[in-house]
Amino acid sequence: MREMKDSGIEWIGEIPKSKRILRNKYMFSYEKGKLPFSTNLDKKGFAYIGASDLDSGNNEYKIYTEDETLPDAEYNDLLVLWDGARAGLCGTHKTGKISSTIVKVKADKNVYKPFLYWYYKGFENFMYQSVNGTTIPHMNKKYIEDICFINWTIEEQQHISAYLDTKCTRIDTIIEKQQKIIEKLKDYKLSRINEIVTNVDGIKCNLGRISSMKNGLNFNMTLEGNKVKFLGVGDFKDYFVLNEKEMFSEIIITEKIPQEYLLENGDIVFVRSNGSKELVGRAVMVENIDFALTYSGFCIRFRNTRADLIDDKYLLYFFRSPYFRKQLERYSQGSNISNINQVLLSQISIIIPSLDYQITALETLDKLSSSIDSIITKKQILIEKFTEYKKSLIYECVTGKKQL
Repeated sequence: MREMKDSGIEWIGEIPKSKRILRNKYMFSYEKGKLPFSTNLDKKGFAYIGASDLDSGNNEYKIYTEDETLPDAEYNDLLVLWDGARAGLCGTHKTGKISSTIVKVKADKNVYKPFLYWYYKGFENFMYQSVNGTTIPHMNKKYIEDICFINWTIEEQQHISAYLDTKCTRIDTIIEKQQKIIEKLKDYKLSRINEIVTNVDGIKCNLGRISSMKNGLNFNMTLEGNKVKFLGVGDFKDYFVLNEKEMFSEIIITEKIPQEYLLENGDIVFVRSNGSKELVGRAVMVENIDFALTYSGFCIRFRNTRADLIDDKYLLYFFRSPYFRKQLERYSQGSNISNINQVLLSQISIIIPSLDYQITALETLDKLSSSIDSIITKKQILIEKFTEYKKSLIYECVTGKKQL
């Protein structure tokens, strides 16, 4: 057993007795990226590495620049996401020019560059500071310089890196396999929904004839006022139905919400506009609502006005079918949907089968969804466990708690 001692740093904990702690500022220097004078989407010039490229696991870039004055990132350099809403520390296996949100960490000759990635990954969960009273990931020069480095020898750094490369590759392979299974299950679920709600006989009509629709409101949030439950785009996730109070966001407002902007049981809400084009057109239903609930201005409320012809839940399954998505794309003149509106939704056609067919279809679809969702949940739990194990393994290795 290796002898251990207290490092004196709470988030590092114990380290081998033979080791000591060094501050980053005595070990490293930093080179901050810059804004280029121009960028383009064509693969010309230099790859422009931004926040979204860090640790993405490939060498593909969306943006390129011809600005030679930007700092270079070389293979295995450690890049730090400097600040912003999604800040942290990441490594990269890329080459290119670094953006103004990125800082390159340069170490002395006693540091093995690939080890830096694993070392900082080990402390990723601890690298937070309070911004405006809220703990969010956020980096700055002083914070990075105050992080401590354990004086592993080059040989030890190489040994730890090789071990983590092997172990984490295996873990990532398992996670990737489970994710692929989840995607296949989701695709199968959608294909069955599509088959059941489109391959039918019945009355064909446009959605505008069986509904009333209304865009949501944009509210001015305040620190004092009334708390109101609120369905925002961030609450959609992969849900089909939202039926618990805790599933909704909360806002504080001073104005009174008109009755027409409150949701009712059975209402279906669409994402009207969003930066993520995959989310635009997604629908969820609200149920079990016995409290005041409003919805975002980036959403459209769809209310079924012909319950005598079509069930709310059957409509929801139709809205989540690939067939419905294809109609959205056709009326949006392409698959790259940036927003939808009430006129577009009103034009989309649906075949309404008999109520008896709908009852049978809903029994089949609910049973299918429940079964598939249960398997997916188990897979997601497994992924979370492996992800946490990976984080713990990295932390224990780079701090010497695990003897290799």
